[in-house]
Amino acid sequence: MVSSKVLSDFYFMPRPNVLDIPVPDAVAGNTYEAKVVAVDAYGNASPEATLTFTR
Repeated sequence: MVSSKVLSDFYFMPRPNVLDIPVPDAVAGNTYEAKVVAVDAYGNASPEATLTFTR
């Protein structure tokens, strides 16, 4: 399991639509599951979103 905190780069204009987050030691052809929770500056968290992808 890999866990990471990533800033949204909200201070860039125009705001990016995509965040490119590298997955260390990911193997081509393997399937992975990403779970994402967004947290704002006040500590409010979004519901968890899950995405399955193949590298």
